[in-house]
Amino acid sequence: MKGKVRGLIKKDLLDVLRDPKVYVGFFLPLLIFAAFGFISAVTAPPSTVPLSVYVSKNWSFLDSYLITQGAKISSSPFNSDAIISISNNSNFLILHVTFNMKDINQIYYAKAEALNYVLNNFQSYYRNYLLKKAGVADFKIISNPVNYSFITNINNVTYPFNPIYIFEMTQVEEFVAPTILFALCIGMAEMSATLITVEQEEKTFEVLLSMPIKRYEILVSKIIASFVISILSSIFYLVGLVIFSNEYLSLLGDVQTGPLVFVNTTIFLIFVLLLIISTIFSSSLGILIGLLSKDLRIANVYLGLITVPILIPTLFFIAGGSLSYVSGPFKILLLLLPPTYAIEITRAFITRYLTGYWILGIIVGLVETLIILYISSLIINGTRLRLLKNKKVKEDKTN
Repeated sequence: MKGKVRGLIKKDLLDVLRDPKVYVGFFLPLLIFAAFGFISAVTAPPSTVPLSVYVSKNWSFLDSYLITQGAKISSSPFNSDAIISISNNSNFLILHVTFNMKDINQIYYAKAEALNYVLNNFQSYYRNYLLKKAGVADFKIISNPVNYSFITNINNVTYPFNPIYIFEMTQVEEFVAPTILFALCIGMAEMSATLITVEQEEKTFEVLLSMPIKRYEILVSKIIASFVISILSSIFYLVGLVIFSNEYLSLLGDVQTGPLVFVNTTIFLIFVLLLIISTIFSSSLGILIGLLSKDLRIANVYLGLITVPILIPTLFFIAGGSLSYVSGPFKILLLLLPPTYAIEITRAFITRYLTGYWILGIIVGLVETLIILYISSLIINGTRLRLLKNKKVKEDKTN
């Protein structure tokens, strides 16, 4: 049996990889992410821009502060990026700012960001100046009377930083994990559907069914072959993401990535298991689509339908959804979709806490995959019986 399955897998891989045009699909994610990172780097606002400010009232205190912040004091309001006029309202100092723009682009965006940063800091700077001038010895304490530190506790695991940082850390997980899983699952479904459909178009599937090969051996070989191809494709996706990340983060200079989060080995192994179950589930759907399709055109139509059970959990988690607070029919729908569990467990990389959903995910994924493969085997068996019947009819006519 092992020899038969190994031979079938080798045949399927050769069928897919014999055409050099297939390799374009492998390298396409690499080119897309690299191009996206390059365009992001080109269009991103520059880190430093010359900012020209005109102050209508001669106030050396403000002028000197602006100069220390890298701004240039303009002698004419017409050639300046911003015009600042000063007025007093009771005990408050009011700065009226007119920001001049000739276009809407990233340069003016960077200048607006710089001006906003300078003026916000000037508020604290001027306050401290007044407190010091009034003779307050501990003016720094008075200007900042409250200091605080954060310790975030997630399921009895503590982190010495603000909870906002936790959400910032999970933003990558909430986008990258669902996106990679979606691409991997769709890739496996398309590959397995193509393996079946091409054989039906070339009439080699009929030859395969006439051979002394069990139907589950045929299904297993298709799943393994599509899994190998999809893994190769996912590697290029990951490499492309690394290229994009490096190009984009290089704009920020020396970026500190924050505290390292060590992934628990048990959580990682469960994630890999759920990932494999999700991709095999998608591959079984592709096999079913291939068996129900007479050609690639019909298969592509059906493949658009099976993106729905993969797309729903993808969009849900990208939007920041969580199984802990969603309820009702929509939660039941999510729990019936195997890709949900592989995405949901990625949050445990940070929280280091496993919910019981992963056990349900293994059961749901395996049961639904077996049901789909059983239906597929019935279709194969029906096709084989039809071929044998047609063969017998031809023999009877010959005799």
